[in-house]
Amino acid sequence: MNPWSNIESVCLQPHGPLRPTYCNVPPWAESFLYIGSAMAIGVFAYGIWRHYRLWWAGQPAPARNTGDWKARLGTFMTHVVGQRRTVRRTLPAVFHSGIFYGFTLLFIGTVLATIDFDLPLVLSKVPGLASIVDPNGAGVELSPLRFLHGPFYLVYEAVLDAAGAALLVGLAIAMWRRYVAKPHHVLAQWDFVIWSLLLIDLTGFLVEGLRLTFAPVPHGIWSWGGYALSKGFLALGLGAESVGLAMSLHLWLWLGHAVISLGFIALLPYSNAVHIISTSANLVMRPIGIGIAAGAALQPIDLETAAFFGVGKLSEFSWKQRLGFDACVRCGRCETVCPAFLAGTPLNPKNVILMLGDTLRAELDAPAMPAGEEPLVVGDGQLIAPDVLFSCTTCVACVEVCPAEIEIVDDLIDMRRYLTLSEGALPGTTSVTAKNMSTAGNPWGYAPEDRTKWTAGAGVPVPIAQPGEHYDALYWVGCSGSYDKRNQRIAQSLAQLMHAAGLKFAIMAEESCTCESARRLGEEYLYQTATNANVLNMKKYTFDRVVCHCPHCFNTIKNEFPQFDGDFEVIHHSQLLEELLNDGRLQIPDAVRQSVAFHDSCYLGRYNGEYDAPRASLAAAGVDIVELPRSKENGLCCGGGGGQMWFEGYAQKGVNVIRLEEIVASGADRVAVACPFCLTMLDSARGGVGDAADGVKVMDVAEVLAEALGKGRVPGD
Repeated sequence: MNPWSNIESVCLQPHGPLRPTYCNVPPWAESFLYIGSAMAIGVFAYGIWRHYRLWWAGQPAPARNTGDWKARLGTFMTHVVGQRRTVRRTLPAVFHSGIFYGFTLLFIGTVLATIDFDLPLVLSKVPGLASIVDPNGAGVELSPLRFLHGPFYLVYEAVLDAAGAALLVGLAIAMWRRYVAKPHHVLAQWDFVIWSLLLIDLTGFLVEGLRLTFAPVPHGIWSWGGYALSKGFLALGLGAESVGLAMSLHLWLWLGHAVISLGFIALLPYSNAVHIISTSANLVMRPIGIGIAAGAALQPIDLETAAFFGVGKLSEFSWKQRLGFDACVRCGRCETVCPAFLAGTPLNPKNVILMLGDTLRAELDAPAMPAGEEPLVVGDGQLIAPDVLFSCTTCVACVEVCPAEIEIVDDLIDMRRYLTLSEGALPGTTSVTAKNMSTAGNPWGYAPEDRTKWTAGAGVPVPIAQPGEHYDALYWVGCSGSYDKRNQRIAQSLAQLMHAAGLKFAIMAEESCTCESARRLGEEYLYQTATNANVLNMKKYTFDRVVCHCPHCFNTIKNEFPQFDGDFEVIHHSQLLEELLNDGRLQIPDAVRQSVAFHDSCYLGRYNGEYDAPRASLAAAGVDIVELPRSKENGLCCGGGGGQMWFEGYAQKGVNVIRLEEIVASGADRVAVACPFCLTMLDSARGGVGDAADGVKVMDVAEVLAEALGKGRVPGD
């Protein structure tokens, strides 16, 4: 028997259930563990510092990413510990939860074991404390500071074995998915995390099983995983006649387990496992405290003092954006929901973040670059090409599903700003559109004085706002509702409904394009000029709130005008209609007994969290609402956002065509929308769908209600 085996004094737990620390482990192996631990922690700390230095080299981050640490602690609990985003999909939720919670519990167990044994051991060496730590003089194992003994230790063992089993199950599913199922968005390549954790988990169970083989204890069944393995080892002949072999295997597997575990700790910051740290940090530093979703309020550029406009180089990203690039877990969820990728454009959001992250990490050990010599990452022939950037519809579906909550859309728009403001490289014909917005106040260049001509066909009075007069609502019609023949019917229907409800409303003669599309194309100067003018004009009038039927105008006035001293209460027309219906001010006598599929607008839904109001309004009209396969948070973009309305994109098959095909397949008689962009995009998709779409009418929520009220017109009449 080996002299260091300490079977009697440690392994067999003679004082009752007590964690058998260093059972069958010689002094030299103990020393190896302590020295190796110190080295691993040092290498780990240096690696984390390298990444921290990389993140912090960026520009200052917005106030929404800093401060309020109490709220950020809550974010840590819900988004890191609670894995809020990860658990939304069943299979990833199962394997990731097994890996995350299994690993976390095992890590906590290791920390507790260290505190249980090593803290009393260290304190016992301090002069004057030995009698307190070890009053019985019988060694650390009987110290009153130890807590891994008795019933608590038995539960501890059972829980850790359950954690190890959960980790194994999670790893098995992850490996099957990565190497067998191979979904297109998951890379079937070597994964340091998966294989390291697998070896750590397996060797841990084997060490426990071998210990219970040569040193069985009455309560060994509480370590149920190792207990089962010990029965298997006994069946293989590692019983009383082979104690020496079992002990040797135990020792060398213990050493192997230690080496792999310490190696994992040391190498974590130098491998893809660093996302354990960077993703957690990115989640904690997510925007909080402003009540505005990512992408809904772009950060303004100080056009008077900015050293650069937009982002053309890695150093021009904020430290939070650089942290986000480093936090990507390569899961590919953004790719699976991106309408631009689905439509076959050059944009793959996962690849953009991965390329930026890989390029950023290349700076870790690179020598400092002289000022002015940093290469561009945006532009023709550069890392991120213009057609990639301008393919984004800004629907934020990628941000909605990203488990690391990387603000991808904001990143893309910052790079668009560089192309637009520094290079003058607007896509397609949007330079003409931007000029029309600037000179005529609308994207088409129509005469400003024609903006109110739609009111002639409303069938009800539509007052023009007058200074000194108080209004319940200032109706912001928007360019599409004012000038587009088809979308004028939305404005007319809404006017009819507000009039029927007795709402005192008015429109503003000075209304001009919000230039929301221009801002998301990167034209910040045009946007700020238009916003300042619109805010000044709106302040001339007295009203309780602003009503918008266009979600793009709604989001801009609600979330972005406050950046320019334009604090107004804003409501979307579907919210107003729901309110009027609930209050009984608007009553719909005629039910439209037809099935209606509702298409969610990205700027009303994901940007502003409103999914119920349009559906409630439609239900009041008596229609049967058909939910599309992709709806609400998972809704599919119409393809018109992010400036896509104003130029021919790079799609192989328009996302609006894909969406209309889904609607036709639903069998609904009509499709209802709550956005003029969506209406235009779905109507224009008919040519790509063919005869099957002929019978499907696209209507706004207001049109459906107005028709039910008996005053609206069915599109096409």
